Amino acid sequence: MKTMQRAYKVIGIILVILGVVALIFGGMGIFDIIEGIEEPSEVSIETVYLDQETETLSLPEGEYEVWIEGDEVIDLTVEDEEGNSVFQRDTTKSITIDGRSYEKIGNLQIEEEGAYTFQSNQEGTIHITEPISVLPGVYF
Repeated sequence: MKTMQRAYKVIGIILVILGVVALIFGGMGIFDIIEGIEEPSEVSIETVYLDQETETLSLPEGEYEVWIEGDEVIDLTVEDEEGNSVFQRDTTKSITIDGRSYEKIGNLQIEEEGAYTFQSNQEGTIHITEPISVLPGVYF
C-alpha cells in the first residue's frame, strides 16, 4: 500500500513540474508571437486612399486581407477587369498597436495578376496585406 502511495506522489510531483515548465515556455512563446504582429500599414503590399472615387491597382495572384485605419468600416467594392467581384466582406478582426487601430473589412481572392478596381462612396485609407495572424487575446 505504501509503495503505491509513494508512486502516486512521485507521479504527481513529476506532473506538477512538467506543468510549470510547460507554462513558462508556453508563455514565452505567446509573448514572442504577440511582439511579432506587425501593423497593417507596415506590412501592406499596397496602400490606397479612397476619397469617393475609383482607384485601379495592379495586383499579383494571391489571397489578401483588406484593413482600414480607424474603426469605421467603409462600404467597398473590388472588381476584376471583367467586372467580377473579388472582395468578400469580413469584419471579424481589429487590432490596436502603438495607439493606432485597424479594422479588417474583408478578403481579396486574386486568381490572376491584373488590374483591380477599388471603389467606395466613403473616404478612408485601406491597406492590402497578405494574411495577418491575429491572436484571440490581441484583437478586440
